[in-house]
Amino acid sequence: MFLPKEGIAPPLGRDAAAEIAPDEPSVAASADPADHPQNLYRFPALYDALKTPTPADVAVVRALIEHNVGPGPWAILDPASGPGNWLRPFCDGHNRLFGNDFSLPMVRYVEQTLGPCGCRVQHGDMYDLRISESFDVVLEVSGVTSIVPDVPTLGRVIDHWARRLRPGGLLLLLVNFQDLLPPQLPAVTWQVQGVPLAAGGTAGVCYELVEDRPHNGTQWIRRTVTTQGAPGLPPYLCEEYALRVWSPDEVLAAAALAQNARLDAVVHPDNAFDHVCGMTGERYLVFRPAG
Repeated sequence: MFLPKEGIAPPLGRDAAAEIAPDEPSVAASADPADHPQNLYRFPALYDALKTPTPADVAVVRALIEHNVGPGPWAILDPASGPGNWLRPFCDGHNRLFGNDFSLPMVRYVEQTLGPCGCRVQHGDMYDLRISESFDVVLEVSGVTSIVPDVPTLGRVIDHWARRLRPGGLLLLLVNFQDLLPPQLPAVTWQVQGVPLAAGGTAGVCYELVEDRPHNGTQWIRRTVTTQGAPGLPPYLCEEYALRVWSPDEVLAAAALAQNARLDAVVHPDNAFDHVCGMTGERYLVFRPAG
């Protein structure tokens, strides 16, 4: 299922992207999302509960890491970690984990929930990682590629993240490619209800594809979140926003711009060994260090 970190303005806008030097992004960390209109990203525990990856999702990612990097333990960086829901499955006291996010509430949430198992996290911008360490894996499988505005920026961010890889490392990205549309819009694309919350109560979320906008490569999404008996959380949140949907040619062009990474495989997110799935719908992109 495609559940990107959307619903809030990305750190880098189109105007800023045009001013970035081609060798290395340099953008200040984004403002706290509390300054934005109310949205799901302002509630880390709720976001975490509704968007926690399934055991099957984790198994595919783990298999891809083992196949490309070898047996653990691994040093893993999530450059847009949110509540740490893709770091948690690897937080076993052996792997070295590092998260980065532009939301201070998310950073504090990761410190509280994953800090005890040794996960480190910093407040920062995914376009300008102030990290000197290198990693076996750069893991971004939550879908932030759909808030990247254009091909040059996607190429630069792939290159930027790949610079954090050790020799033989793996950069694993989730990309949402163009796909067949439902016969009628709006259409529900995914929903879940009755999700238990750690602080009590339950929550649900419904995603709808409202409009396809092929002229600018985006889709207009509506996300509706409801809670029941959840102290401190709003009973209802409804957001609408645009998401970038990529063509195969655009992604191949972006990959060609990344001097520090080479595209090694396109993988179906339900099967780590399906490398003949084509570039349509949700796909994992496997990048290895160039050279």
